[in-house]
Amino acid sequence: EDPTDVVESNIILPMELEKRRNGAVSIHLSSGIELLQPEHLYAATKGVASKILSGKAHVLYLYTIWGGKHVQMNRFMSSLMKAGASGEPYTIETPYHTRDFVHIDRLLVLIESLLYDREWRTLHVGSGIPTAMLDVFRTLEGIARRKFDNVSVNAADRSSFLYYARGGALPDTLYEDMEREWRVIIGT
Repeated sequence: EDPTDVVESNIILPMELEKRRNGAVSIHLSSGIELLQPEHLYAATKGVASKILSGKAHVLYLYTIWGGKHVQMNRFMSSLMKAGASGEPYTIETPYHTRDFVHIDRLLVLIESLLYDREWRTLHVGSGIPTAMLDVFRTLEGIARRKFDNVSVNAADRSSFLYYARGGALPDTLYEDMEREWRVIIGT
């Protein structure tokens, strides 16, 4: 990441929006990584904006947002589903890393609920229930009712990384959201 771009997008832009909002409700999208790895440049810049905007805006700590047609296809959930649908080879490199997966539609419903709320909140956007990437893969096989022989697991990797919203603000809807997204991807 270019440090100048990170500072501009994570500090300068939110501060400019704060100055110009003219009474509008402000919602700052931060990142859970700010709390887990505060020494990282991206996390540190998010943290600066979160501190400045706390008490002036809703601050949402985002963890693993996925889904929708505009998502980057190199992200885990989208890549896994795309590989399942297309049959292209795919490797789950870090099968024991866990994430608190939230579908983009759930995030948007939460944001809509805050648009007129001037009681500034700080929310951790997730269910609070982490799921290992390997378990997500097994869940997808269950939803699809078949095995994906084109998907392999990096058996050498035993590392784990826990990334979830402790006391999350949303219900656990991972299975339902995965099922719906899978139906969209395969066109049924």
